[in-house]
Amino acid sequence: MRPAPDDRVGSDAVSGNPRPRTVTGTRLGDLAARLTVEPPTDAADVVVTGITHASQEVRAGDL
Repeated sequence: MRPAPDDRVGSDAVSGNPRPRTVTGTRLGDLAARLTVEPPTDAADVVVTGITHASQEVRAGDL
């Protein structure tokens, strides 16, 4: 008999700050091209410097 699946969705918080102190930004248009999708209208030149799923950790430049 198989064990019941774990229905939990999400991840545990990472202690500390796992981000580098400085990053080189990437244009949203370049990210979209790597994913073979169109960038949002008039946003191709927006520079992205990070991605986070923790709303309390969002910084300027995050996607």
